[in-house]
Amino acid sequence: MGSVGTVGTVGTVGTVGSRGDSRIAPTSNLPPSPPHPPSPPHPPLPPASFPWRATMETALAELRDILEIDKILPHLQNISQLILIPHRDLHLLPLEYFFPELEITRIPSAYFGWERLYFPATGGESRLSIEYPPTSKSGTSSQNQLLFAEAEAGYIAHLYPHSHRISHRDATKERVMAAVRANISAQIFHFTGHGVHDLDNPDNSGLQMTDGELLTMRDLFDKLQLPPYMLVCLSACETGIASQKDLIDEFVGLTSPFLTAKTTHIVSTLWSVEEISTCMLMIEFFRLFQNGKPGNIALAEAKAWLRTVTNSKLSQWWEARAEDLTYEHLHYDTFKSRARSAAAANPDECPYNHPYFWAGFTVTGKVN
Repeated sequence: MGSVGTVGTVGTVGTVGSRGDSRIAPTSNLPPSPPHPPSPPHPPLPPASFPWRATMETALAELRDILEIDKILPHLQNISQLILIPHRDLHLLPLEYFFPELEITRIPSAYFGWERLYFPATGGESRLSIEYPPTSKSGTSSQNQLLFAEAEAGYIAHLYPHSHRISHRDATKERVMAAVRANISAQIFHFTGHGVHDLDNPDNSGLQMTDGELLTMRDLFDKLQLPPYMLVCLSACETGIASQKDLIDEFVGLTSPFLTAKTTHIVSTLWSVEEISTCMLMIEFFRLFQNGKPGNIALAEAKAWLRTVTNSKLSQWWEARAEDLTYEHLHYDTFKSRARSAAAANPDECPYNHPYFWAGFTVTGKVN
């Protein structure tokens, strides 16, 4: 597997601390050539509503200087894996961004890493999937959010036919808790939705359910006996982050109950990410994971793919995923439509190269 790199930070030994949020902007599109009219494969991101995206690359460049990343890099020669242990506010920063070629795993402490040395990291066919509970009081979500959340869930359910799925309005707190108790043999827990982090009382942080209630951290600790999942995946779609406080409202700290229950790997997001790119990255991640890649390696490869894929290759990818489903599948036409949109765009452009689309995804747990 290659060597494991260690870099020290205040309060830790031999690791880099991380987990976080930063400031961001949509991909800078290259001017399309005349035969290829622009057809961006993601919704426009208004800078007035999302100033944190508009300054993300500048902020990351400043952070690179503050942390003296260029002085660290020579020490990572011939290193293939990097372990990050969060320390204080460093857990709010996407430090993975600075090491895009490495397989990176986060652990809350050296003990958690040691504890998981011999945990199984691959396999698993039984899956419990909680799919995009609507967030408004009317029990609805935007059509675009639902379209790609459902496309993501539908394709992954195709990969895992032994899935227990609770979707949309059915995903109430009561039903989800009952499903967790009834599916104690499930090896994969996949939540597609939104989380809330209470800065003043972390116990009230939780996963948002259809009925407006939260499945809180305290519920997960006290009311549910979580099984030792092989993989927990907490993926989020874009909602509309407008304030500084909202930047850390997605899944910060919500990995703790699953880690305590001895989950092998937890994939989560540091900020709420646009729905189409989330759909793509999660599909590619689960394809790699099902083919035998451990969670940390599968995520590293999926992020590298999303960062570098061109519109030309993206069109082929959407076509291939549509053919995986066959034309009778509910989301076949959605995938074919995305293939046509990518084919009509500048073939050499990498539409998801901007860190907003990929740098917020992290994996915590077992180190290979």
